[in-house]
Amino acid sequence: MLDSYLVIGEILKPQGVRGEVKARAITNDVTRFADIKYAFLEKNGEFNRVSVRCVRIDPDAVYLKIEGIDDRDAAEA
Repeated sequence: MLDSYLVIGEILKPQGVRGEVKARAITNDVTRFADIKYAFLEKNGEFNRVSVRCVRIDPDAVYLKIEGIDDRDAAEA
């Protein structure tokens, strides 16, 4: 099933208390994240579409704010 999706990052951990997640870019062009509107997150073999509200690109990571994830506990899940 993974062949149907283009993997450009891997979520590493929650970031801060407002529900952001830190991701490692798996692409040589991190600008792919700049205008991202939605993504598919894989959990337990299922892919779920989520809306991406905000993206911050740093030299070592990408930080994503996902709609509906509003605190650290939700980001951890």
